[in-house]
Amino acid sequence: MSVCWRGQPQLQEVDGRMGRDVPAIVVSHADRRRYREKVRSCLDVLARMLRDSRFPTGPEQVGLEVEFNLVDEAGSPAMCNTDVLAAINDPNWGPELGLFNIEVNMAPRLLAGDALATLEDLLADSYNRADTRARQRGARLAMIGILPSLREYHATEEAMSPNPRYQLLNEQICAARGEEMQISIEGPERLLTHTPSIMPEAACTSVQCHLQVSPELFGPYWNAAQAVAGVQVALAANSPYLFGRELWQETRIPLFMQATDTRPEELQAQGVRPRVWFGERWITSVFDLFEENLRYFPSLLPLVEDEDPVRADAAQRHRLPVEPARVRRGRGGAAPAGGEPRAARRADRHRRRGQRRLLLRPGPHARGGGTADLVPDVVRRRP
Repeated sequence: MSVCWRGQPQLQEVDGRMGRDVPAIVVSHADRRRYREKVRSCLDVLARMLRDSRFPTGPEQVGLEVEFNLVDEAGSPAMCNTDVLAAINDPNWGPELGLFNIEVNMAPRLLAGDALATLEDLLADSYNRADTRARQRGARLAMIGILPSLREYHATEEAMSPNPRYQLLNEQICAARGEEMQISIEGPERLLTHTPSIMPEAACTSVQCHLQVSPELFGPYWNAAQAVAGVQVALAANSPYLFGRELWQETRIPLFMQATDTRPEELQAQGVRPRVWFGERWITSVFDLFEENLRYFPSLLPLVEDEDPVRADAAQRHRLPVEPARVRRGRGGAAPAGGEPRAARRADRHRRRGQRRLLLRPGPHARGGGTADLVPDVVRRRP
């Protein structure tokens, strides 16, 4: 399960899906600098939030993500995920890296009682409906770690899903490595091949449980997942074949690590950490993982949102609304997110032409409610 792996091979997002759609962009050197500065700022805010115990606590929740292969009547990869997803017509189903991959995300629920059995029943129902729709498009759903019928000529750039996110991720990984990816795995047979793209990663599909726990429990949960990783692999190994060769009993591990490895051979020889690995120590906080990613791994997709983490953190501490980015970019007479147009107008009545209005919050010595008691950026709540 990918919960035990470190690094940044894929993007995570808040709605549970492994990746997020991104626009087709050109990444510049300035983009990388701004992104690094933004992540450092976010890390500072995260440290304060963890220190001040400002994360809501509650019962643990569990979600489920399952990736599938699409196969034709002969059991070969079917390059038709766009057509199949259109037939399924369910927002819980989405594409994956290869045209022969799709995935389903089950909504999280409380981790108590028969939660896992309920997830299994819901998954079975969703799978049966999706498979019925897929058959209408000449495909079936196959749930196996690596499809044994997959060959090298199936895992090419032409088989990549038509999503700018995958194209950009592929470009950035290949550019970081500076040469073709090498896949070298030895088992009963040997596989040695080179590829100009990350598409061999599409051969890896998995089942992933997503757990939501309190910050205090994150460290122990993570360490426990690390401790049982070997046992988990031993129990669930089901991928001995890749590109027509018999390799490891669980070939997904070396394949995924090598298909996302941005290090040329020289950096590997120097002991530079790979982007995907099992780690080298126990952790005490989720902060350790974010800090490690920032320290060791350059960003693959340096996309910077407009939101200011420091301003958002200040607003949360004071329970105040933050001026939305779309308002800052838009009308000159911006209105506060949560109301209070009077306060904004009162403090900004005599602004010069071309200046935007500011949202305000109480300063450290606020008493009488006058404009001198307000600090720019967010607006004081109405009593």
